[in-house]
Amino acid sequence: MVKLFCAIVGAAGSAFEVKIDDTESVSALKKAIWEEIKAKFIHDDKFRSVVASDLQLFLAKTEGNAWLSSLTEDVKKLKKGKKTALVESLTQEDKELQGEDPISEYLEGMDAPKVKQIHVLVVVPMQDGTSNEMSAATTPLTVEQVEMSMNKFLRERDEKASAYSFSDLNTEMEQRIVKKMRLTENVPTDIDEPEDTSIPGYMWIPEVSENGQSQRTGTKDESAYNAGWGMYGD
Repeated sequence: MVKLFCAIVGAAGSAFEVKIDDTESVSALKKAIWEEIKAKFIHDDKFRSVVASDLQLFLAKTEGNAWLSSLTEDVKKLKKGKKTALVESLTQEDKELQGEDPISEYLEGMDAPKVKQIHVLVVVPMQDGTSNEMSAATTPLTVEQVEMSMNKFLRERDEKASAYSFSDLNTEMEQRIVKKMRLTENVPTDIDEPEDTSIPGYMWIPEVSENGQSQRTGTKDESAYNAGWGMYGD
């Protein structure tokens, strides 16, 4: 009896264990794995149309016939539903375990499976023949995601819009831009300005306080003049 830790490629948090006799066939291993998948993803519609025989199994065997360690970045990303180059290479079609072969045949020359390792990589094909990872990538976007994508596109387009410098333009193009932007107007220059009839302010007498008699007398005289009295003379 061996304990194998399995992970579904493209499904986040999918590591789980399966106990099986190594004299059993890969086909029997698929059935055992499928029972775990149904229990783990019982509410996930994307697995409901799949049967045990559809599963594709691959040995998580790295260089030197070593098992794929759970401490590696590859496994950390695998558990998040991501597929690294190493996982990609381990799940090539020519490396798929064949259903009629005994499990023991694939374990020959390998260290005994232990914890903190991944031993079997599982690819779950969908009804259209794609893998679970590919199907997840083609899931229709929500309205909010479409709006965010469109806003991002428009923002980037505006940021990349061409900016012209007048020094780089020919005269004709410059005139068109100036006219379009209304940078100049036909402003008449022969307008006569009205005569300035404003009354100048009273000038305080230096070195005399504002409350002094001389200041008050001057202010009265100035006020009287401004009121029109000054036009008749003293």
